[in-house]
Amino acid sequence: LVTLESSDVGIGVASHRYRWSDGSNWSIWRNVSEPFPIMSLNGIHEGNWTLMSEACDILGACSSIQFDLTLDYTMPTLNLTVGGHPIVDWAYISEYTSISISAYDGASGLSAAKWRIYSTDWSGQWIELPEQLDLASLVSGNYTLEMWAEDVAGNTNHRNYTLLLT
Repeated sequence: LVTLESSDVGIGVASHRYRWSDGSNWSIWRNVSEPFPIMSLNGIHEGNWTLMSEACDILGACSSIQFDLTLDYTMPTLNLTVGGHPIVDWAYISEYTSISISAYDGASGLSAAKWRIYSTDWSGQWIELPEQLDLASLVSGNYTLEMWAEDVAGNTNHRNYTLLLT
């Protein structure tokens, strides 16, 4: 919920209103009456926005403030490519296979991204991206590559891939 408050040490606040912009057009003014969910604003969607609040006292003296915000409801994207090809669930690999692990968030940006690899009898530690997986240190067998990322807005994504090292 967005809470906009105003006060006046003199004769009191007569009006308090707000509006928002996507950077090109401003909405109409709305009167502040109570906290409101950001999604109640007509036309607002994921992306960058500016919110402006204006309060006026009984004599008509007004003061305004504005701030920028980013709305982000989308979880980060996690990618695994093997030999230049995107992998959905599993892949056959060898110690010579080219593997790339990546994470991306186009809205608020990444706050953290990491991965670990493990098998039924061995568990690896979490490694922060952009550090990549070194296949030469693994023996043949079945592995699970676990990836996790969180964006600045707190959205998370988690993926597991099966890697069959031959």
